[in-house]
Amino acid sequence: MSKKISLLVFNLLMGLSIFASPIDQNGAVLKAKSFLNQHNLNLTIHSNKVLTTNRAASTDNAPYYIFNSTDGNGFVIISGDDRTDEVLGYSDSGQIDLDNMPDGLAFMLSRYQEEMTMMDQLEPADVQQTAIRRVMSQARVPVAPLIKNFWGHMAPFNKFNPKVNDTTCVVSCGAVAVSELMGYHKYPENSLPVNGYTTPTRQLVLEDLPSIPFDWDNMRNMYKKVSYTSVEGNAVGWLMRYIGQSLNTDYNATSSSIDVTKIPLLLRNYGYHASDYWLFNWKTMNEWEDLLYQQVTKGWPVLISGYSTGKSGHMFLCDGYDEDDYFHIDWGWEGSSKGYFKLTLLSPYKNVSDNYNYMNELAFIFNIHPEPDEATETENDENGDTDDNDIDENDENDEIDETDVMAANDSIFLSSCLSLTSLTFSGIEVTTKLRNESSSEKMYEYGLGLYDSSYKMVKLLISDVLQFPSNTKTVTSTWPVGFGDMEDGTYRIYPISRLAEGDGIWHFDACKSTNAYIQVDIADGTAKLTAIPAVVYNSFEFVDTMSLITGAVRRMKVNVTNNMMEKYNQFLYLFDNNQIRQIRLEQIKKNSSDDIEFLYFPKTVGPHTLTICTDTAHTKVLFTKEIEALESVKYKLKFTYTIENYDSESEKVTGNMLRMKVTVTNNGTEDYNDYIRILRKNIYWDQTTKYFAHIPVGKSQEFYFESLMDYGVTYNLVGYYKASSTSNNNTFTTTGFSINIGAKRGIGYYTADGTAHFQETSKDAFTMPEDAVALDLTSLSTVPSNIVPNSNPNTLYYVTKSYASLANCNQIVNLAANKIVFTEGYSCFVPRDFTAEEVSYTRTFNKGFMGVRNQNNWTTIVLPFDVQTITNTTNDQVVDWFKPGHTTDKNFWLRRFYGEEGYCAYFTNAETFKAGMPYIITVPGDYKGEEYSLVGKPLTFSAVNATVKSGKTVADAQNFDFEGSYAETTTKGKYVYQLDEEMNGNNFLYISTSTTVKPFRAYFTSETEPLDGTALYVASYIDVFEDTDAISDATLNAPTDLGTFSVYSISGSKVKTLNSTSVSKALQSLPRGIYIINGKKYVR
Repeated sequence: MSKKISLLVFNLLMGLSIFASPIDQNGAVLKAKSFLNQHNLNLTIHSNKVLTTNRAASTDNAPYYIFNSTDGNGFVIISGDDRTDEVLGYSDSGQIDLDNMPDGLAFMLSRYQEEMTMMDQLEPADVQQTAIRRVMSQARVPVAPLIKNFWGHMAPFNKFNPKVNDTTCVVSCGAVAVSELMGYHKYPENSLPVNGYTTPTRQLVLEDLPSIPFDWDNMRNMYKKVSYTSVEGNAVGWLMRYIGQSLNTDYNATSSSIDVTKIPLLLRNYGYHASDYWLFNWKTMNEWEDLLYQQVTKGWPVLISGYSTGKSGHMFLCDGYDEDDYFHIDWGWEGSSKGYFKLTLLSPYKNVSDNYNYMNELAFIFNIHPEPDEATETENDENGDTDDNDIDENDENDEIDETDVMAANDSIFLSSCLSLTSLTFSGIEVTTKLRNESSSEKMYEYGLGLYDSSYKMVKLLISDVLQFPSNTKTVTSTWPVGFGDMEDGTYRIYPISRLAEGDGIWHFDACKSTNAYIQVDIADGTAKLTAIPAVVYNSFEFVDTMSLITGAVRRMKVNVTNNMMEKYNQFLYLFDNNQIRQIRLEQIKKNSSDDIEFLYFPKTVGPHTLTICTDTAHTKVLFTKEIEALESVKYKLKFTYTIENYDSESEKVTGNMLRMKVTVTNNGTEDYNDYIRILRKNIYWDQTTKYFAHIPVGKSQEFYFESLMDYGVTYNLVGYYKASSTSNNNTFTTTGFSINIGAKRGIGYYTADGTAHFQETSKDAFTMPEDAVALDLTSLSTVPSNIVPNSNPNTLYYVTKSYASLANCNQIVNLAANKIVFTEGYSCFVPRDFTAEEVSYTRTFNKGFMGVRNQNNWTTIVLPFDVQTITNTTNDQVVDWFKPGHTTDKNFWLRRFYGEEGYCAYFTNAETFKAGMPYIITVPGDYKGEEYSLVGKPLTFSAVNATVKSGKTVADAQNFDFEGSYAETTTKGKYVYQLDEEMNGNNFLYISTSTTVKPFRAYFTSETEPLDGTALYVASYIDVFEDTDAISDATLNAPTDLGTFSVYSISGSKVKTLNSTSVSKALQSLPRGIYIINGKKYVR
């Protein structure tokens, strides 16, 4: 996943929109088959039975294509627009029937279609350096669907619903979703009594319902196309009736409806935790995806509602995740059409939120589970930097236990704070206007905090407690402030708040005010107050020095300072003679400045007045610039190209990978400052790639083009440029080159970076190139008579017959191997999945944890198979690592990437050792005795009857990817953080130059360059929700007698002085919150 904060550009009247190439039915068939092959989905699709909902009369201009499997078990939805992800949804079970489609799926498909229409006005801009998000972003791995009880709207689910003209009313989609969710948890044991009422539409009179037991044991997972008893039908029918009536359903024969905002209260009444009804526009798409993923990994399905334009609402469940942001959706139609779907197509535009109505129709209910949350513990060092927790060197235990590496944790859910709508002062009184943005009233502690230049609270100036109403009302407060005991210096007053029954952390209020904070300058006992604006717009200028020519693109920038304690998220509008020409959405990190770039070209000769505004009405003007546009000019470019493995006579490339270098030379009299385009098309579809070119007269510029081709298909490649500065940007007609090209099969081999190379097929012996790491002959009808292996013991040989020359190599015959051995220190690449009767990898760890704080000596590991057994080869003893909830009787530590927060990378104990998943690992030294040490002892990681897997080796979060590699990797061109293994193995250090990573290791990457060379700190995260007693006992690990000590808040303010024998007892005397005791962070 690309770790970029995308910029959004609306190019209105400017003509720089993406070249949208519609995909016809034949092209969609190819894409569907390709996706199925890549994801190992065993489906055969009806390529001649395609389902579409058309934007036009022809099936070759459809927004999407639905292909059902020939055996009725699965489907693929292919986009009809090449600007989106190719696959919108898929499943290995069920079908889609356009005439009998779940309402929720119909809603989702209509959203896809509307988003495609929006794309006609949108284009993503070049991505610039942006801030690292400070909220926790969790790394993602696939999560299998949670829901197994697939229920619906008709019989037997509506058995006890009221009737209209002898027709039993259907169950509403909201009642089905809630019932499914409660059936998943099988909680509670009994219903609540429900009051009767008269339905508003049909005036149906519903009687009071007494409390009854819910008969979970007799509720079947499936009722569709199976026989069931009356007891089993009654059990689920009564559940649906009670839930429906509790939600005041407006019953009808064909469509029943509820108020979905009542669901959180219903769930709470039934003993569930449940969030409020959260609207989409409260967060960005990235943040919602983070939250959804966190929920399903905890085993908590999420309720999602959506409203079609001018139509009724729909509710469904999200209960799983697959890579590349596909979420598993159960539509509540007895399992019909359930599968993995994209929540939005506008992935490059994910930072769009409340400014667009297309997603305002989505809302979520999170944290739905029947058990209360438990406490967690964390530890910080005395300087406040989070690091991994270590063994207490005074520990007298003789065996290694999980308390040796203790827990650290932080909240990953939404901040519990108020919104600041106004901040002013008069004299020494500060006035705030605050609003509770949630949909229900809440009790908040709120006030003013005084902070120093490092954003540390030095004094809580004043606070109060108030029950804030929901978001319909603003609360105004005026606070007198005093600074009599403060030293001279510059400080800041921030409005802050926290839930009275929350996490105990003071949060900066979300700034929706003109002013961000009040600056306080104290000198000689006198305080001077100054209101600091939330955003300051500093300058507006052209980036380059080229002439302003009519039709020629120029770059300009606006410099913006964000003074808020949160990211800047603002639209800026570029006007040309009072008409909007471009709209930009930019995000800038807190308390920093950045440039926002615009692309502009004058459409007419003569004077132009350019203005930058923050509104579409052209009233809030930030900058104005007068320019003079010169006459248009003509261009003359020459294109030359070279193509790898291309035979000009046959017009074919050996292999299916097209690699092309295009050199463009400016032979004209004017500098070329515009786009060139390369069009790739076949009889099914066409696709355009564009490059922005700045080519001075007489100079050349090179461009590189790569594309995967299908065998048996002929492609036409055409290079275009603008003949003059005023040529239509969307209809380039000046051709630089035009060639036809196809692909023919060849001997394929791969180098360590995964690049495929091809040679002509031959029956002669084939010598494996020394830099190759995999050979694939499985698609060839003509194969070499012999294969001479190279010296790399990890090279994989995919063949269709056994070769004697490969007897001692990693030989895979028809995707099956007897024995595969991966050797430490040598590169490997796995292009295709295969099975192995035995597979192993051995590594000797030369450093380990020695019982000294901040010397954990972590290293990294990633393997292409699920590890079943780990053996200490010095004594043939099986060893194991500490898993969640295991605090003793284990031998070493293995942790997976849990997520990120700012520059902290959180790791948690791994449940399993999965193929393609990078981990950190450390073994014990001899600090507790040689018998416990694993340093210097070869460990073999092995499995039997295993699948060796290809594919990505990445655990991705919002800002950072934890990338693994089976090959020696040069990280050139990436922003890389590599573990400081030569030091103490505690942090991933930013590497500003190219570096080499050893095989079977992992490192972090980001597409955002750190401004100060910051390291990525290793922190631990242990969730004690599952097994509170075992982990809380281990993680406390307090000294036997603390004596008298001070307790500090998370902001550094002293809370109280205590005398206690243990941290556990000390925490019991404090209200819920996060505290610092002896330099360690604890959550009460």
